Amino acid sequence: MFIDNTTPLGHNYIIASYGPGTVTELISPDDNPSGFIIRTLELNSSPTTAFAALYADTSAPSGPTDGSHRRVVAIGNGPPEPSNIYYPYPLQIASGWGLWITVTDGDTDGVSVNMTYDFISG
Repeated sequence: MFIDNTTPLGHNYIIASYGPGTVTELISPDDNPSGFIIRTLELNSSPTTAFAALYADTSAPSGPTDGSHRRVVAIGNGPPEPSNIYYPYPLQIASGWGLWITVTDGDTDGVSVNMTYDFISG
């Protein structure tokens, strides 16, 4: 018997890099009236990236270490090796919430995000 437990690729995608000292909105809460599901997620940092985090909440975080907002996943390391995270499970984000990537100040490079997702029909 074959059990298909694979995660489908999402219809929408983000493939981009974000520089140091940034808080960047990936999905606006206003564009999310019924919720969405992150299907695949990969974060990659350079050897000089100190810390980056992905947040899902109703408003933007102040930065990568903001403890008052919901952090989905974080990546951190230091020289000499880069760091990678592959989030292996679908993750449902509530309606009215957005998604942000944050990267610490002082990094000479940033972090890249490779993500697929689907909006939930309302």
